[in-house]
Amino acid sequence: MPKKYIGVEDLLLDETFLSWHFRTDDRCIRQWEAWMAADPQNGARARQAVVFLRSLTLREKEIPAEAITQAERSLLEKINEAEHRAVRDREVWLSGEAYFHVAKTPLKSRFIVHLNHFDIIVTARSSMPSTGDKKPMSCLKKEASFSIPIRVRK
Repeated sequence: MPKKYIGVEDLLLDETFLSWHFRTDDRCIRQWEAWMAADPQNGARARQAVVFLRSLTLREKEIPAEAITQAERSLLEKINEAEHRAVRDREVWLSGEAYFHVAKTPLKSRFIVHLNHFDIIVTARSSMPSTGDKKPMSCLKKEASFSIPIRVRK
């Protein structure tokens, strides 16, 4: 090996040293074993680098297969519930005149009336009744009724 390795950092930056340490390349393993055997200081330097590399290695906790399976099941159930709870709009395409009585849904879905040139989105009906002290009070009802008079031009 033609390179001079002065410090531990030099070893850690060398790809072939890392291949020796992780045992991924037979040629590198042979070269580094010979290098360490050639000089006791080389062996000491390599051992220092190995200690440093091992200090960086994280030991992962073993997770039982049953715990992984249970977590997957739980995640799939939550995804399935979310898909069922997804709000779906109620939509009507209209030309002409119509009267609608729109009831509130548990999913709070919107009611959309599509017309030729615009859409009407009904989200709720509110009114402002007086409380007697001249301050309006907001009131949100569970149902909304509205009519849309549209004149069709021929």
